[in-house]
Amino acid sequence: GTLPSEVGSMSALTALYLYGNRLSGSIPSELGNMTALKTMWLYNNALSGALPSEIGNMSALAALRLNGNRLSGTIPSQVGNLGAMKLLSLRDNSLSGTLPSEVGSMSALTALYLYGNRLSGSIPSELGNMTALKTMWLYNNALSGALPSEIGNMSALAALRLNGNRLSGTIPSQVGNLGAMKLLSLRDNSLSGTLPSEV
Repeated sequence: GTLPSEVGSMSALTALYLYGNRLSGSIPSELGNMTALKTMWLYNNALSGALPSEIGNMSALAALRLNGNRLSGTIPSQVGNLGAMKLLSLRDNSLSGTLPSEVGSMSALTALYLYGNRLSGSIPSELGNMTALKTMWLYNNALSGALPSEIGNMSALAALRLNGNRLSGTIPSQVGNLGAMKLLSLRDNSLSGTLPSEV
């Protein structure tokens, strides 16, 4: 069955775990009223439709896992309002459109998992503002354009997977600034030019 909109009336709730069920239908916009919620794990269901923009009102949200559903549409720019967010996993859905530049405003984020979708367009240079981010897995999408040089500002980044996209251009020399990096995967793209010595 569906996730009832009345769940959004549970104003004191801090954790919601509904993963691994057979929930279907869309995510109710009323969940945006749950301003005390810190953790929402709805992964591995059959939820469909778009991610409601009202999610940007959930100011306390620190961990959101919606992976392994059937979500479509774009990632709303309002996710940039989630300043407390540390973990965002929307992987293995059917999300499309571009990666909103507002994601770069999520200054507390440490892990971003968006792989296995249909995201297109370029990687926003604003992601360079995410200096707390340790893991960014955007592989197996349709991202194109050049790898922004601002990626060199992501000083905490330890694992970056951008493989299986349509990235072009050269590998920016600024990747040499990423002293915490342990895993870098750019395979299966259309990158050209030389391998910078800074690597």
